[in-house]
Parts: sequence; C-alpha cells; structure tokens
Amino acid sequence: MECKLAVVVFCTFVVGFADAATTTYDVWKVLSGNEEFFMLNRTYVRPPGGNECAYMKRKSKDDSKHELTTQMGYRKNDTKEFRSGTYTVTASQGEGESVYSEMTVKGGQLPGTGVKYRLVFSNGDGCNVLQVKGGGLDGHCELWAPVSQAPAQATQCSNSMPESCGSIQESPYKGDCKIPTASS
Repeated sequence: MECKLAVVVFCTFVVGFADAATTTYDVWKVLSGNEEFFMLNRTYVRPPGGNECAYMKRKSKDDSKHELTTQMGYRKNDTKEFRSGTYTVTASQGEGESVYSEMTVKGGQLPGTGVKYRLVFSNGDGCNVLQVKGGGLDGHCELWAPVSQAPAQATQCSNSMPESCGSIQESPYKGDCKIPTASS
C-alpha cells in the first residue's frame, strides 16, 4: 500500500516545448519554495479502489543535503478516508548538470533505492511536471502544483504535459481536496 502511495503521490509535476529535452529545471527550487502540493494529473491509471487528492506536505527541510521529510497521502475514492506516510525526498544533480533536476523518494515499503523522478517542466507559476525514471512507471509523468495555485493550474496546466509523457489518464485533483492537518 505504501509503495502505491509514494508512486501516486510523487510520484510527483510539463509543457511540450520543442526545446524541452535541452532545458533543465531545478526541482529543489520548486520543492523548497513551497510547503504543500497537490497532484493534478498523471499519465497512468491507478488500480480499482484508487485515490484522489494526492498530496505532499513538507515536514522539515535540510538545505545542506537538499532533502525534505514529507507527509504524502491521498483520499480513497470509495471511503473518502485519508491514507498517508512519511517519506524522504532528496534532490540531486542530473548527470553532468549543475542544477538539481532530479529527486528520489524513499520510505515506507518502497524499494531501498526509492523512486526516482526528473523535473521535465516548470513554468515558474505553479505548473510542474515530474517524469518517473526507471521501474514499472518509467517515462510516465505527474503534474503537481502548490496548494494555493492548484485550483487555477488544474485547468491551465492540463495542456502542459510533454509528448514524451503520454496522454493524461487520471486527474486526482478535485475541487474539494484539502490536505489533512494531522497525519492519518
């Protein structure tokens, strides 16, 4: 269950610009600039009994390590009950890059190496696309926005998914989504 949670949640943020392959985006700048995010869209489908309102909430930040401790969770579609767990998110520089363009999510029942993502697009206005690197969801993407911008970005950013991600399959963000104040 926790493995699915991390993939659903962070999984976790993109426009099909012609130069998208050569542009490098700073995931640490996005992560450290906001405390809470909602996943708006994803290019894969959750299994039956899936989820909505997938979120990430920062609990602590270590700038020297480019590391966050986060609460990630979602609301079950059928029961409306929240599920969450604690995860570590570490930003890293891509090969040969000076920018922190990649991140790894570890915790719960995730494999020891965690789940790795690359920020493939960020418009600087709350529209952020993360692409999974490796594993069963390799190449799939998630569109994330800070909580304060999620309602506006849910519509505006829906056309921002790069072609390399595939088409949007699910939109977990709902108008009534709220991040729980305490761990569930």
